[in-house]
Amino acid sequence: MEILDRVHLIPLGGEAGAGPTTSGYYVQGRDCGAFIDGGFPDLERTQPLLDYWKDTLGSPRTDWILVSHRHYEHAGGVKILKEATGARVAVGSGDTEAVNADFGQGTEPVDVALDGGEIFDLGDRRIRAVACPGHTAGTVCYLLEEEGVLFTGDHIMGQGTVVVRTDEGGSMAQHVESLRQLLDLDLKLILSGHGPSITDPHAKIRELLQHRLEREEQVLGLLREGVNEIDALLARIYGETSQRMAFLARHQVVAHLAKLVEDGRAAPMESGAGYRPV
Repeated sequence: MEILDRVHLIPLGGEAGAGPTTSGYYVQGRDCGAFIDGGFPDLERTQPLLDYWKDTLGSPRTDWILVSHRHYEHAGGVKILKEATGARVAVGSGDTEAVNADFGQGTEPVDVALDGGEIFDLGDRRIRAVACPGHTAGTVCYLLEEEGVLFTGDHIMGQGTVVVRTDEGGSMAQHVESLRQLLDLDLKLILSGHGPSITDPHAKIRELLQHRLEREEQVLGLLREGVNEIDALLARIYGETSQRMAFLARHQVVAHLAKLVEDGRAAPMESGAGYRPV
């Protein structure tokens, strides 16, 4: 559906019990258009993007598939979309190798590796890539410049908070810094890959920064109490939770510990059994 002038939201659904619905977007310009994110790796779940592009929009010229990050519900369908539309694929440089390996099916669908600042000219409007590493090494947001609309993928979600995956090149320090840099932009609206739109972007960003700061201080406080092992920290912070949520929460604890070490506020214990405050 058209949610702003020539900006279209295309719901893609998700998996039962796996979290909020995934959203794809299509931005139209005078000369061409661009998908924001590329859907799932299977045709069935990516078909809504193709159907909307073909049946609702009339198969307009599409030059770009702009991917926010490497995860399967955002980058999985790039090969499918590329073959159907002829568009080029752009992905953050830190995630390019993973997207090619995971979703290329023997090909390398990524055409352009982004480092931030790249401009995609649609004719009468421009989209600028904003490097926002943290969730993954190559997370990129896309700013529709004239309107102040920021497409954030998972960097900022309409509901919940993003998990920082250090095992995928993510960094809590980079995530926090990426949030801070967005405060300098003149933003009117955030459209994320999950959940509703965010109409007060700066308030949301400040809320997320405060949450991350409070969680960091909680982890450090527990280290000072002698709660040193990751699983013990996980239990104290999150309590009993589902297996899936415990998996994600553990990544979050690990990411906060890594940031504390990087900041010189914690260090691995000599025994290798956990962490201690510095």
